[in-house]
Amino acid sequence: MKHLLAGVAAAMFLLSAERSHAFQFERAPIKDNAVALILRGPIVAGDFERLRSFVGTLPREDRIVGLFVDSPGGSVFEAERFARFIAAAKLTVAVADNSQCASACFLLFAASPRRFAGATALIGVHSASEDGQETLASMGVTTVMARDAAGYGVPPSVISRMIQATPGRMEWLTPSDFKQMGVTVFPAASPVVPAAAGPDAGGAPAAQTPEPPQAPVPFQQGQADRRNWEGWFASLSGAFREGAQYWTGERSKPRPGTCYGPTGQAIGDWTAGCAAAKARLKDADLRRRSEPDYRTGWNSP
Repeated sequence: MKHLLAGVAAAMFLLSAERSHAFQFERAPIKDNAVALILRGPIVAGDFERLRSFVGTLPREDRIVGLFVDSPGGSVFEAERFARFIAAAKLTVAVADNSQCASACFLLFAASPRRFAGATALIGVHSASEDGQETLASMGVTTVMARDAAGYGVPPSVISRMIQATPGRMEWLTPSDFKQMGVTVFPAASPVVPAAAGPDAGGAPAAQTPEPPQAPVPFQQGQADRRNWEGWFASLSGAFREGAQYWTGERSKPRPGTCYGPTGQAIGDWTAGCAAAKARLKDADLRRRSEPDYRTGWNSP
């Protein structure tokens, strides 16, 4: 186990490098002949074939035990090719600490039968776009993405957020979403060792799943939840952001205000942002009030 963690620590260092303008592939030795593949950067047309070529250059004795992904998204159609491969090969996918898997990248994460995330990882969804705009064509692509996600077992609540989030507004998954998706979340600075259960890109046999580390302590979970919240809030704009900002100032009051107008009417994106922030902060606020260590983690720098 010690050697496995040391190997993945090296993978984490590689993930911190500057992102390029297409998927970049790295080989991260784990132990003996076991390796992980790191996929980092935007997803562009041709990336899947480039991965196949990269795998062909690996030593014959390599056993690919899983994938680390760190990507802001990109081509939905190319992401679908990766996702189909991941699902067919039953590969584990992990998003390491301080990494992200957003937009089209979410299909790669969703396609895995075993999903892992670092405590500070960000995983986000939104609807598809065409040159940044929502069009009839992009709405069709969103429908395809939603169907793909449903086929991979993504719960309806997450799919609904994908459909409803406009292209310019990212919906970051919450700890509650992770739980519904069966995502294993590891404490900060405790790397994840992904393990594949089926054939991999090189046709290598599967690796054994290592023993998992202990669950996150409240302090670390508080830190991670705060980072997820701040990442989500930073992605907002306009009236939706203003509504979310309003709720952050109201939620700790003895009698917080409402997300609706004087007569109970919805006020467009402002109400939507307020209600989204309220739902997203609900679990964290409960823990802040009842768990001192979690509250300290939430309030820490």
